[in-house]
Amino acid sequence: MLLRTVRHRNGLFPSLIPQPLRDALKTLTEGKGPDVVYDPVGGDFAEPAFRSIAWRGRYLVVGFASGPIPALPFNLALLKGASIVGVFWGEFAKREPKANAAMMAAGLVRIGEAASRIHDGSARRTLGHASSGPCLQQNLVCVMSGDSNDG
Repeated sequence: MLLRTVRHRNGLFPSLIPQPLRDALKTLTEGKGPDVVYDPVGGDFAEPAFRSIAWRGRYLVVGFASGPIPALPFNLALLKGASIVGVFWGEFAKREPKANAAMMAAGLVRIGEAASRIHDGSARRTLGHASSGPCLQQNLVCVMSGDSNDG
């Protein structure tokens, strides 16, 4: 997971990227670029992230925690055959309640399975995940860690 410094009204968040974002993404993906960019932050890193995306990649616009709403050059989507997908879970749940319920049910089962692996001692960290939508726009993710309950 890449973290970066983000200026937010609550202060600065630390960065773990020792080089420019685009270079870091290319290095992590062996030059290919990420297939999916999940961006809840926006701001100054949106364009470098989109420029690094792989051919036919998907850029998921989730929010703008950094404050500024970025403006991406549309020619990049054309040159990369890429998609820019808005992810608005509240509206998805309202417009597609059955799909949302199915995603939540699947996610809760996976989260339960992940938690049981911690509980039985077969794992210390686990991930539960479910997604829905034609471009995986709606995601439910839970990362857990803990000690086993061995008595």
